[in-house]
Amino acid sequence: MKVKTVLTVILLLVVWNKHSNSQAKNYYVDATGGLDANNGLSPSSAWKTLERVNVATFAPGDSILFKREEIFRGNLVPVSGSALGNITYGAYGIGSKPKLFGSVQKDSLSNWVNEGGNIWHTSQKVVNTVGAELLPNPDFNTNLSGWYEYNYTPNGASAALSRTTVAGEYYTSPGGGKLVCTNHGTTLFSDIQLWTCNCSIDSAKWYKFIFKAKASQQFTIPSGYIKLFQNVSPYATSSTLSKAVLINTSWATYEMYYKSPITTAYGRITFYFGNIMPNGATFYFDSLSFKEVDRDPGLISFDVGEVIFNNEALCGIKVKNDTDLNAQGKFWYDLYNANLKIYSVSNPALFYSNIEIALTQHLINEDSKSYVTYDNLDLRYGAAHGIGGSNTHHIWIKDLDFSWIGGGFQPGLVDVRYGNGVEFWCAAHDNIVERCTFNQIYDAAYTVQGKGKVYEAYNIYFRNNIVSNCESSYEFWGDPAGTYIHDIYFENNTCLYAGFGWGHAQRPDPEHGTHLMFWGYVNEQTKNIYIRNNIFLESSNYGSRFDGTTATIAIVDYNCWYESSGAVAQINGTNYNYSTQWAAYQKASKHDAHSVHVNPLLNPDYTLTNNSPCIDSGITTLEVVEDYNRAPRPQGKQYDIGAFESTTPTTSVEQVSGAIPREYELCQNFPNPFNPTTTISFSLPSKSFVSLNVFDLLGREVTTIISEEMPAGNYSHQWNAANMSSGIYFYRLQAGSFTETKKLVLIK
Repeated sequence: MKVKTVLTVILLLVVWNKHSNSQAKNYYVDATGGLDANNGLSPSSAWKTLERVNVATFAPGDSILFKREEIFRGNLVPVSGSALGNITYGAYGIGSKPKLFGSVQKDSLSNWVNEGGNIWHTSQKVVNTVGAELLPNPDFNTNLSGWYEYNYTPNGASAALSRTTVAGEYYTSPGGGKLVCTNHGTTLFSDIQLWTCNCSIDSAKWYKFIFKAKASQQFTIPSGYIKLFQNVSPYATSSTLSKAVLINTSWATYEMYYKSPITTAYGRITFYFGNIMPNGATFYFDSLSFKEVDRDPGLISFDVGEVIFNNEALCGIKVKNDTDLNAQGKFWYDLYNANLKIYSVSNPALFYSNIEIALTQHLINEDSKSYVTYDNLDLRYGAAHGIGGSNTHHIWIKDLDFSWIGGGFQPGLVDVRYGNGVEFWCAAHDNIVERCTFNQIYDAAYTVQGKGKVYEAYNIYFRNNIVSNCESSYEFWGDPAGTYIHDIYFENNTCLYAGFGWGHAQRPDPEHGTHLMFWGYVNEQTKNIYIRNNIFLESSNYGSRFDGTTATIAIVDYNCWYESSGAVAQINGTNYNYSTQWAAYQKASKHDAHSVHVNPLLNPDYTLTNNSPCIDSGITTLEVVEDYNRAPRPQGKQYDIGAFESTTPTTSVEQVSGAIPREYELCQNFPNPFNPTTTISFSLPSKSFVSLNVFDLLGREVTTIISEEMPAGNYSHQWNAANMSSGIYFYRLQAGSFTETKKLVLIK
């Protein structure tokens, strides 16, 4: 089996590095200086928005590069590459990674309307329609030309569209439209569709859709089930979807706003009634209008899963009903009016310094995508998944940061909140997630799971990642029977503080806080599920949890576990105390025969201290050959446990001159910037106890270079930062009463 795995990895690398296509192009996106009307082929002619990227056509080997230090709002819908080369979504320029925010910012006083009683809701802008009517047949005065229905008959769907002139069945004379539903099918959304097309729309412009409607039986069309999109390939959907509408038994007026993602003469508006409209019901509609408007109306068109305040200092509390808005920071999404309500003793923009409203959509929606690379991006504030989608393969996710993800309601379920960092749903194979960080994820940092039709998932690698403050570090399950999940590798990850994130206290099931979560859906067709060489440090509930399935479904060994108190595991309802029942846990689970259960002794940046028990305690694997910083494994006799391989620091100090200097001096390191070694020189006029330390931007000590008494002289030290991340650091010399600090820059 290991030979097969090696061949798979080699083949993956061959495919993913095959970018020698001379026709491959780089496209640039600049949120500040770009224009979507540009061609995108140089930094000086960069595009501006994610919406422009989402409607572009790319070829295998192409790269779409987002400018560093910039913020891009919305969600990314990638394009598949092929065996000839991946499509890469990455970064250019200098500075911090480009940020993809799935949120809207509401920092202005005018963004909020006071309802009284300390309840505020997001404001809507006054808009004006401009231009001509765009619907080909808005009134049904003579016929149904331009309107169509669709029934997915394999699911039993049956609905009939007709024009009516019966009094009471139309709103304006002489007639209207009606759709009679005999059977609404079995699939939510698509089994029954009613649509009109050939509306001319322009990219980035806003449009208002108004219609009159009633029904013989009351029902709700959920948010997003009245869509605007292009009726020919690529089927680009509007970035702003419709709010939910309650169709009553009497006539009412409904309005929607859309931002067009594309310029096309084939705009299509579709009502989706599959498994929504009651069987036997009739939907009456009339007096429609679709026109351009002059500005963004400011609606909140998706469910809200998180509200992040004061640059991540705190977050709001989501409630299910507006009557639960009774304390500062509680919020409720009004799906019928497409706004957010929040309890605040003053205008929220006055009470908080910064407000990010995270919308329930995947930051990257890679459904049915393949041969895609994501590299050096920072994904934040999305209330669904960071990266999500089904039926994926040859996906390479590397050097990404995920934070403040999840918390929205699952579609159709108002009691279940969700959101993973990376989710491979159902069929997936030959995917890699490596050298990423995950922080503050509502559910799991990453997961392989699925439900519905029988599928196969295999050759999926999670390696050299850092996970902190997520409800689960890794979640695994599969359904239905017949599904085959095999060759899944979760190796050399550093996982910290499961269940300590923002979402834990808001969960209806707060017993979830566990690093490894294996659910009972898992059927017997699993093989080669490896959990090895990982650090699992602290959890709110259990180190690992196996619920309704045998623990032997996975191969768990050569890990480092540490819990200051509580259970190392729960296996089908039985808890095993970390301090007193380690041996019993090993026997019951048949796990961790070679693992250590002791504090891993980490530095503030999660690298291993020189006396960490994780050094040389892992097992050599064929799937992981480098660490988080791309240092080769192993550095010692065996692999280290965790994302970082311990490198032996250079601690020798060379006395470069015997002359006695007149004063203390700390010289600027050279070279600077550097990678990975630099020389630090200093002078001592007298015998002194010397401390030379390195700190990160937050003032946290990351390493001690020297801590000893030294005679007077001029000294030079070569510091090896191979186990450090790129960034700005400060080094400080303390000798006697002398203290001086200088800046150094590590660029890898």
